[in-house]
Amino acid sequence: MAEQGYFEKVQNDYDAGTDQLYTRYLDDYKGDIELDKQLLVRAGVRRNANCLIYPITTLFDNTPVQYQTIYPTGNGFEKRFAGNSNGQPVCQIFGSDRTSIANQIYGLKSGTIVLCESLTKACALYQALHSSTRCIVLNCLNSNGIAKVAEAIHVIINKKNISLIIAADNDCDKPSNDKNGRELIVGGLQKKIHEICVKYQIPLVKPPVGYKDFDDFYGSNIYAPSEIIELIDKAKPVCENPLNKKVLSLNFDPTDNSAPDWVIEGLLLRGYISVLSGAGGSSKSLLSLSIAISVAIGEQTALSGFEKPKQANVLVLNNEDDDLELQRRISAITGLFGINLRSLLDKLYIISGYQEKLLFAYTDERSSVLETPLVQYLIEFIKVNNIGVLIVDPFISIHSVNENDNNQIEKVMSIFRFIAGTTNCAIQLVHHIRKSGQDTEVIAGDAESSRGAKALIDACRISHTLAKMSNKTASHLGIPPEVQARLVRFDVSKSNFAPSISNTTWLLLESVSVGQHLTAGAHRSVLLETFGTKPTSERKRNVIDLAVRTMISKLGVYRSGMISSTEFIPAYKDQAQVGNTTVHEDITRLPRGEKNSAIHVFPSSGDQYRIWYEPGRYKTAPKMIHLQSIN
Repeated sequence: MAEQGYFEKVQNDYDAGTDQLYTRYLDDYKGDIELDKQLLVRAGVRRNANCLIYPITTLFDNTPVQYQTIYPTGNGFEKRFAGNSNGQPVCQIFGSDRTSIANQIYGLKSGTIVLCESLTKACALYQALHSSTRCIVLNCLNSNGIAKVAEAIHVIINKKNISLIIAADNDCDKPSNDKNGRELIVGGLQKKIHEICVKYQIPLVKPPVGYKDFDDFYGSNIYAPSEIIELIDKAKPVCENPLNKKVLSLNFDPTDNSAPDWVIEGLLLRGYISVLSGAGGSSKSLLSLSIAISVAIGEQTALSGFEKPKQANVLVLNNEDDDLELQRRISAITGLFGINLRSLLDKLYIISGYQEKLLFAYTDERSSVLETPLVQYLIEFIKVNNIGVLIVDPFISIHSVNENDNNQIEKVMSIFRFIAGTTNCAIQLVHHIRKSGQDTEVIAGDAESSRGAKALIDACRISHTLAKMSNKTASHLGIPPEVQARLVRFDVSKSNFAPSISNTTWLLLESVSVGQHLTAGAHRSVLLETFGTKPTSERKRNVIDLAVRTMISKLGVYRSGMISSTEFIPAYKDQAQVGNTTVHEDITRLPRGEKNSAIHVFPSSGDQYRIWYEPGRYKTAPKMIHLQSIN
């Protein structure tokens, strides 16, 4: 075999300078800078007849266990291997003597070890690096060899001041499957190299784009050696591709999808952000406290038209009111609904930033948005106290970024999305609306009315508006001014995860005694018909009375049951002599949900009926009107 004459030749001081086979082998890598043929000689490469022989040792023994023979062909060179490594990591060293590679590495106190996958690449890298740094270059033959050697060396150099770096090829253009013996490519690297880099956080360098190998790049220009040194110096560990963790699994049972984890359906959803917007003085903070108390006790308070909350611990961050004012408001709400304050202990947590503002995001001198240390403290507080709902009041106060800058607001919202996702709590941000003059009811149900950058509403999945009753509405319904001043309307303005709720909830601000000569406000839901006194021509009817009569006419002798709004509307139009628009408005004036049902009594017969409606399961679905005889 060709390698039989190797031992005789390796003993001699061999000069490859005039050997045309060496020259031809390196011809493909010529450029502005040539590779040094003597590097091949010092690595043990010898000529035997018409081929070059390259000895390959194991990492732990300098006796050759394999030989690589390099034969010239018409189109270049063909490489063959002889011998057996028995699964040991094999390589050849550049930049040191020919004693055991492992022993040399054990003896190193500092320096750099670079792994590559061919003879000419090792020559190019060592030629670039040897003059500027204490560097050993190992030719590991191929990607499998790099993986084996890297794993073994990582154990040897662990906790030493030695850098292990892999110099890989630009393999992005190679086949990306493993059929017919081809190598898998992951992130532009052979799969085995990628896996070992990620496993041990090994830094990686590749030649600049446009160059396949380091030997190609080395000969490209006179600046290449210094550029290679810079690449090695700046090499960074390879991390797992973060996109791999984000790929949606399609291996799931479509019949077993869990429903959204609502705390209050249509209002607060775990893991997501909702926004409550309203004008100044519309009692947003008071309503948010009512919502907090409802969730803490698992019972509905002000928003009686919504589903019963799932009990969860609540944290309220309020930057506008001091402790005393917050206590007065809590007293008013609990007093109005007969709630024992002790039932809120260890369930409702309130932190005021009135004297020392709670700030979670700010901009630096380059206008970059940064989070404050409070973000991590907040996450810790939520986890330790098992918080299910976080209410932030007002949103404008917890950051110092430009509220009209979409990019900056989006980054602030990304901080709160991270909090919601990390802790699985529902977050409600209390926010202001744009100036709309004296009539704030024009913004009712309008998500775009929120002040500042549109990125705020885009980032939330649920939003609501709170608006005072306008003079027009009060005049239309005959509401006295002293009652109008205490009425606000609560509307859904965005709902990505629940059926759209088209009706409006009207809230009346009640005055509640909270101590000697002290009162505070609290909301409760009301039907406007309770307060309307003006008998205008278009309101000379009682909606509930007409609806009950319509239902009786459709249900006949049964007097109890339900029908869809599609069937109800034509009958109601005949009964009330009104048009389509008024019918739809009157349906939403009926109580929503059985627990809020209205009782109607016919004076002449004494017959009593309970009436209410349920919304459809999606926005365009018909509503269902229910009638129940209670005689």
